[in-house]
Amino acid sequence: IEEGEEAMDRITARSDCARFLASKLLTWFAEHEPPQAVVDALAEDLVEHDLDVREGLRALFRSRWFLARDRAFSMVRNPVDLVVAQARAVGLQNADRAGLTRATRRMGMSLLEPPSVAGWEHGDAWTGASTAAARLDVTLRLSQLPHAGRRVVGRATIDLDALTAPARAADGSLDLGLLVDVVLARVVRQSGLTERELDDERRALLVEFLEGEVARVPEGASDRKRDRQVTRAALHIVLSLPEAAVA
Repeated sequence: IEEGEEAMDRITARSDCARFLASKLLTWFAEHEPPQAVVDALAEDLVEHDLDVREGLRALFRSRWFLARDRAFSMVRNPVDLVVAQARAVGLQNADRAGLTRATRRMGMSLLEPPSVAGWEHGDAWTGASTAAARLDVTLRLSQLPHAGRRVVGRATIDLDALTAPARAADGSLDLGLLVDVVLARVVRQSGLTERELDDERRALLVEFLEGEVARVPEGASDRKRDRQVTRAALHIVLSLPEAAVA
């Protein structure tokens, strides 16, 4: 035991230990390839607090660099981050019944089972073609879950009516433009609005897509059924956008 403690003391006493720890924290929480100056600054803060990770993260999360708007959407979400964010965006009820663990496993990330002692890779490692089909399958499954206004025991559901409520015009009809804004706000803009995510061309294309979805609703379908089908389509297409895979 004494030898082990002595070895740890020698390791933590090295100046590159703090830089290594700072780099790991930044890579996971802030940026896949953090600037060396930022790494050094966080390392100094860790040294001042005896390598206390809690204090290091507190300093990082409060820093101007971390909160800068031009850094929004710079982190590629790993499978777990992606699935959790999308489940929250759609208001998933009874998440444990949605098979999310199987979904992350198909994307290459099995919780508590890293590929090596080094853990999982970050960034572009999760954007390859090998995981694209699994990512798109998750978006489809979430958007097609059964509707329920209240939590149903033993079943994963989403409340489509609650999601569309802010998108209704004064006469109660569903405003497709507002629906696009509502879904984008839930899925893409969770960490703050930036103009490049909501350019007029992108928004117009989404509205046009939903107009086509309205035309595909079977004749004679009720307004409620039509609105829910269109809302599912909006969720599916927005959850599949590249912007939905970053944070």
